Amino acid sequence: MKQDTEQNGPQLCMKRWDLDDLPEIELPGGYTIRTSQEGDGRYWASILREAFADDSFDESRFDRVMKAHAAYRPERIFFVCAPNGLPCGTASAYRQASFGQSTGYLHFVGVCPVHAGRRLGSTVSLAALKKFQSEGL
Repeated sequence: MKQDTEQNGPQLCMKRWDLDDLPEIELPGGYTIRTSQEGDGRYWASILREAFADDSFDESRFDRVMKAHAAYRPERIFFVCAPNGLPCGTASAYRQASFGQSTGYLHFVGVCPVHAGRRLGSTVSLAALKKFQSEGL
C-alpha cells in the first residue's frame, strides 16, 4: 500500500543546519536549469511519473498539490532541462509553517531514469537550496 505523503508527511527527512557553504551549480554539457513556467505541470507530472513509476502523477496533481499550496511560487519550482530543451528533472523549494519559520524543505525531487547517473537530482536540489539561501534561510 502506498503512503499518501501529501497527507501523512514526508517519506524522508534530512536536516541541514545552514546554507553557508553551498557549492556552485555544475551541470553536464548541454543541460540547463530554469524555474517553472506556465504549462510546466505536464513536465513535472511526467518526470515524477517516470522517476517513481507511479501513474498517479498527472497535471491535475500538480495543480492540487503544488499550485494550491501556500508556499507555491513559480520561482520555487526548478527544472533541469536536457540538451534538447525538455525538462528531465525537478525539485521544489517549499516552506510550511508547521516546520518553523526558518525551515524550508525540498519537495518532489525526481529525474527521468534515462538521464540518471549525471548527478542531475543533486544539482536541481542544489538550485532549490540556493533559493532558500536567497530567501534568507
